[in-house]
Amino acid sequence: MQVKILFSYVENIVPPSCRNPRPVRFHDGELKIHIREIESADAPVALRAEGSLLRNPDLHYTLVYRWWKNQLWSPIRIDCGQPRGMSAGKEDWAYEPWPDVLDLRTQDAMLSAYSYDLSVCTHEGRHAIESYLKRAARSHVLIDGVPHRPAAEPRYVVMTFGLGQNHGGTACMIDNYYNSNISREAYFNLLERDLAINRATAIATERGDTKCLPIKPHGPAWQILLPEALQVPLVEPSRCVKETQCQPQGVVL
Repeated sequence: MQVKILFSYVENIVPPSCRNPRPVRFHDGELKIHIREIESADAPVALRAEGSLLRNPDLHYTLVYRWWKNQLWSPIRIDCGQPRGMSAGKEDWAYEPWPDVLDLRTQDAMLSAYSYDLSVCTHEGRHAIESYLKRAARSHVLIDGVPHRPAAEPRYVVMTFGLGQNHGGTACMIDNYYNSNISREAYFNLLERDLAINRATAIATERGDTKCLPIKPHGPAWQILLPEALQVPLVEPSRCVKETQCQPQGVVL
């Protein structure tokens, strides 16, 4: 798919009869970017999950992660294993379709189209903005005509809150990135659900967080269709590989 982007930019220009350059704004920027189009057969479903929103248990959702070019892709915004809308309190989490023409011309300092995750300073200049837009286009793909973007791999993380003895608590949660304030040993591959539960149980027992027992992972139930799409390092590689080989495709973990 070809998308024409119209944009503004600022260049330092030396006016006639002047020595020093001055910033001048132009509105004639135009660039055609290519959004890749593929079929769903080339991007098989790797993960699927169903659950209810924490803030609205009556609202159910389905997460679908596809695997293409060694990357997980999703048609909706996902944060910590739950859909995330563009606006607070709304369910506008699906990515917007690309228009034939996207007009980013502005008098502001930034070119912004948050619906497409585009944001660049006009003072970068025309060539830098064109390079940015071309790079950004690589993070978008149409799968059977539906917009998809890269999705971070979900993983279990064991977290503690408060001082222990049921002040705060211990939980096994879903995250989609490594927090630098949390030890890597607290993170587990989705294939290691039992290990994550055991770790959280041991910590809760040691801290005296009895109200958190038995530990039940937060978030949806995960259906793993392509185990090879999970890249988070396994805690016990030999054990997990053996268990994975014994599980049929589509097992719910």
